[in-house]
Amino acid sequence: MNNVKEIMNGVISAILIATGYIVLWCGIGCQIGYRMGNAADDADMMMNCSMGCLIFSVILMGSGIAWYYIVKPKS
Repeated sequence: MNNVKEIMNGVISAILIATGYIVLWCGIGCQIGYRMGNAADDADMMMNCSMGCLIFSVILMGSGIAWYYIVKPKS
């Protein structure tokens, strides 16, 4: 049973980090769209989208790494 708990802690960390990478690519896509001028009318919205995605991805990946190195050893 203890082995299952360790695996689940690793899975939670992996899900957080993987979701962070997906959100990061969303932010990079928004940034590319903003730079290429595909949405000239919505430039502010595209910039807010990209910055929001990038900040959220840093939070997700940071919490995944913290979960793996801080929370997992304590359990």
